[in-house]
Amino acid sequence: VCSRVGLIEKYPHMLVNRTFSKAYGLAGFRVGYVLCNPAMASYFNRVRIPWNVSLPAMAAALAELEDREDQEMKRRNTLEGRQYITEQINSLPGLHAYPSEGNFVLIDASALGKSSAEMKDAMTERGIFIRPMSGHNMPRGFIRITVGTPEQNQLFIQTFKAYIQSISGQETQ
Repeated sequence: VCSRVGLIEKYPHMLVNRTFSKAYGLAGFRVGYVLCNPAMASYFNRVRIPWNVSLPAMAAALAELEDREDQEMKRRNTLEGRQYITEQINSLPGLHAYPSEGNFVLIDASALGKSSAEMKDAMTERGIFIRPMSGHNMPRGFIRITVGTPEQNQLFIQTFKAYIQSISGQETQ
C-alpha cells in the first residue's frame, strides 16, 4: 500500500484523507478522517459541526477496525473481483478495462456506439447499476462498475454480454 502520510511533516499544508467507504465497506455511514499537521487540524475544528459523525457510524468504524478477518476477506474479494471483471471485459472485442487500484473498474465501451447514459439506462432495466462517466468529462461510452461479490460480478458480466448481443446481434463468449 502506498501512503503519503510520511510527507505531512515535510509539507505542513498537506492533507491525507481516508474513507471507510471502500475498503471497510461502510459507504452508507459516511465515515472518514484526515491526517495533517496539528496547525492545519485547528482550521478543521473551527468550521466542523459538533455532531459530524453519528454514534452508530462511529461504532461501525471502530468495530471494522478491530475485525482484521473481515478486512482481509473484503480486500481479497476486491482484488479477485477486479481481476475477474477486467479479464472478462478485455476478452470482449473492442472493449477495454483499465487497470485499477480501487474497488471499481473503468471500462471503455465506446466501441458499442452508445453513450454511457444509454448503457446505464439499458443495464438499469436489467437490474444492474453502472456509473456513466460522462459527468466526469470522460469520452462517450466510458462506464464504471463497482466490484461486488463474486456472484454479483458474474451477473454483471453475463448481463453486459447479453446487452452487447442485443445491440450488436453478435454472440459474445
